[in-house]
Amino acid sequence: MVYNIYIAGTGNVSLPDSKLNTTFTSLALPGRNTSNYGLSLNQNLVNLLQNFASINAPAHAVQGQLWYETSTQELKIYSGSSWSSITPSSDSNAGSHSVAIPVGATNYYITVLLSNAQVVAAFSEIVFSPALLPAVIEIGSLQYAFSSRFPTGLIQGLTMATEAGNLFAMQGRASSADVLSTPRAISISGDAQGTAIFDGSQNINIAVTFGNINVAGTYNKVVVDNGGRVIAGNVNLGNVDITTALGYTPLASVSLSGDASVSTAVTDGTNVDLTVNLANSGVTAGTYNSVTVNAKGIVTQGQISLDMPLYGIIMWPQSYPVPSNFRVCNGQSATGPDGQTITTPDLRTFTLGSTTFIMRIS
Repeated sequence: MVYNIYIAGTGNVSLPDSKLNTTFTSLALPGRNTSNYGLSLNQNLVNLLQNFASINAPAHAVQGQLWYETSTQELKIYSGSSWSSITPSSDSNAGSHSVAIPVGATNYYITVLLSNAQVVAAFSEIVFSPALLPAVIEIGSLQYAFSSRFPTGLIQGLTMATEAGNLFAMQGRASSADVLSTPRAISISGDAQGTAIFDGSQNINIAVTFGNINVAGTYNKVVVDNGGRVIAGNVNLGNVDITTALGYTPLASVSLSGDASVSTAVTDGTNVDLTVNLANSGVTAGTYNSVTVNAKGIVTQGQISLDMPLYGIIMWPQSYPVPSNFRVCNGQSATGPDGQTITTPDLRTFTLGSTTFIMRIS
């Protein structure tokens, strides 16, 4: 006959006849007619009596099972997935305790930390003034001094107690802090000076000043140190300074020659105005209706001429032969001076009597 056993967190399991099951739980469960089943039952009773005392957690634990861990001397309970300690983590000498503080008609609970039978710190969700703190608190059947350990009251969060007027210290690294316990001076020295007090409560601004080096003034030439400071200066620039700055020796004078001539000295690097004098072409100043110009555009000869101007147009009687250096203005092309092609305007519609227009081409 098969046994059906209910196991919390698992459900019903079956124990077959004549079999000793050691996989369902931490106990050995015998089926009907199992030989030597008495040994398994007695061992089960001992294990239960000792809460499976061992340095290792019992195998095949079930929900609600107790285990005494011998290495840490802790009694633990199995939740169905993990073991948790149920052994008290504190006693009357050290540990954390819940303490009720009257607030009006109700009690407010805080967490108190003991060390060597003295209150060393307290956790609170609200602020307590010193007047609201009781002189002593009770933990179990013992009393502990309290208000004297917190002369400034409790802050929201963790408050360290005092002993003989000294505040207990916290060692290690804090994730954040409002201010430094001791403000510090931050100073700048060397070529620049400045200082400010920093306690972490707010940003600081350091006003920086440079030390005087007695070179204030306006200079055309300065000496700069490696820090970029002007340490000396000269009002005037020498010839070497100008040559060094330009990268070449400046000109001492400027002159023009040839068809135009001028010369002037360059002394101080300022702007220079040149008055250019053209060479005399030999033509007497005057007014001419015929001039000769060279390739540079200079008049080399001038005269008063009674000749018809080149390309001049006149009205010509048709009964007279057209001079050889003229062409009738009828749109014809002719060869002019220097072999260039000249096209006469077509003026055939503009006639007066028996006249026609002719154009001088040479």
